[in-house]
Amino acid sequence: MSFKFYDYLKVPKTASDTEIKKAYKRLAVELHPDKGGDTNEFKKIAEAYETLSDPEKRQMYDRFGDGYQDNIGQGMQGGMPNFFGNVFTTMFKNMGKQKNEHITIELTLEEVYNGITKTLDLNLKKQCKNCLKSCNVCFGKGTQEMRISLGPFIQIVQQPCQTCNGTGFSKNSKDCGFCKGTSIINEQCTINITIPPGITEKHNIIKEGLGEQAKTPNEKPGDLVIGFKYKSHSKFKIRNDDLIYNVNISFLDSIIGTILDIPHFAGNIRIDTSDYGILQTKEYIIRNKGLPKLNTSEHGDLILNVKVNCPYKRLSDVEKQSIKECFSKIWNN
Repeated sequence: MSFKFYDYLKVPKTASDTEIKKAYKRLAVELHPDKGGDTNEFKKIAEAYETLSDPEKRQMYDRFGDGYQDNIGQGMQGGMPNFFGNVFTTMFKNMGKQKNEHITIELTLEEVYNGITKTLDLNLKKQCKNCLKSCNVCFGKGTQEMRISLGPFIQIVQQPCQTCNGTGFSKNSKDCGFCKGTSIINEQCTINITIPPGITEKHNIIKEGLGEQAKTPNEKPGDLVIGFKYKSHSKFKIRNDDLIYNVNISFLDSIIGTILDIPHFAGNIRIDTSDYGILQTKEYIIRNKGLPKLNTSEHGDLILNVKVNCPYKRLSDVEKQSIKECFSKIWNN
């Protein structure tokens, strides 16, 4: 049993999908008829790639070898093998849109809590339209026809124009008076970004068309993707939608209570800890005083991380007895 398709692409039978794709692209450039390559050899690698790039077809091919089509009842459809269309569709399906650009805005917790509008100054590097001329090979279509003889048949394949890389245009910026030969026009742009309360570091705001700019009229510009990062705060830590506030109180205050004044973005919060009873070193929750939950009316919680500072002192017998009597009176009541 032979497996010529792997030989055509010059890869082992154990080659990964990525290795097969790279091998095909390399050979396609080398053997392309427009580049002086052999048409029959180009047809072989195209047929091989069409089969090996399809998981189901490759599974059948690995099982039955070169005669795999006889085993799955497939052969010439309508007298013509239809492998070129899928090959070129796969290779060039992503042409036409430029890359997205990413930026990150730092936000204070106050801005996250209340929401804010930020102003961004952008510099869009646009292709100078005065430099673009219609390609003299494909005449602006961006594609060329390739005729391949397949026995008594002729297969006509549409492929990206090699001269203009499928754009349909060529650049002539040498004597351009608009861009001074750079082919780029810098366009200043100011936009306002409305950031809602509760925006998280996992969320993005997308501004369409403000990413990498189109290089030809047939392309679309990429998008601007805006991410966010929280600045550290001197008073609060965050945990999901919750605000964490560290509190140190004395041993005496943990028993008799004290007044805590906590700074807060919606106004300071005053807490009488005597309402809690005797405080321990642990977390205490104040509901709905945390960060807003994005696109809702709900909030996280404010968590008091209480640490009780016990006195470090060696007690005398008299002091021990006084404490015993005091606590005995409290708990016996």
